[in-house]
Amino acid sequence: MADYKTNTALRKGARSMAEIPSEMLQALEFGTLATANLVESLALNQANLAVNLLEQLNQKPNFDQLMALQQAQNLGFLQRCMAIAQILEQILGPQVPNEMRQHTSDIVRCWALLWTPKNHKLVEAELQRIRPFADDAHFAVREMAWLALRPLAVEKTTDLIEALLPWTQEKSENLRRFSSEATRPRGVWCAHIPSLKTNPELAQKLLDSLCKDPALYVQNSVGNWLNDAGKSRPDFVIACRDRWMQKSNPATEYILKRGLRSFAS
Repeated sequence: MADYKTNTALRKGARSMAEIPSEMLQALEFGTLATANLVESLALNQANLAVNLLEQLNQKPNFDQLMALQQAQNLGFLQRCMAIAQILEQILGPQVPNEMRQHTSDIVRCWALLWTPKNHKLVEAELQRIRPFADDAHFAVREMAWLALRPLAVEKTTDLIEALLPWTQEKSENLRRFSSEATRPRGVWCAHIPSLKTNPELAQKLLDSLCKDPALYVQNSVGNWLNDAGKSRPDFVIACRDRWMQKSNPATEYILKRGLRSFAS
């Protein structure tokens, strides 16, 4: 097997599934290689990866479990990840193995974060559980982290925003970006947050704290947050623009340009 580097920053990844070498796909499904892009994530057979993971953990699934894994492979990507995580939890028990938290495969780490939360109704407890994944080195794990938090964001919007305010001041740009991405009114591949679509002012303090963030990764997310809000509350975005531009800087200007891209001011 070819010796592919596991650091995704060193690989661009295949542009199509047909371009993925068979030995690389094998490495992805053995869990010895992290995906470099969405194409590779979609191409690898998660059922095969799960079976290989169980073998690494000295577990052997029974026939019904194998069939369930194969059936899960036929689902959409997000549903596939969630279903396989649930099957693995049934096999391995309620405690996530440390080997999964620290696994080379980003998909395996995604499964780990999708384990059933013990305190799924408690905002602080859930943030503490998700925090390592929100700051993961791999983009896919970071995306799955805010997606996993989305039901709580819908149910306990104001509590979550309040708990995320300190995250806007974190040293890690991943965590600062998470505070914005997890609370986007509309978001991508996820449920919308009705209260923020109608009353984005609930997140005013959070947005004000991020409006001058120096990291492009954060700026893009905040701009997308405003763009979401502008689809139902353009007046809110205009008000943010008018206030922020009184003490503007390049970061704020970029955020506003991105946030105002869908409508004329």
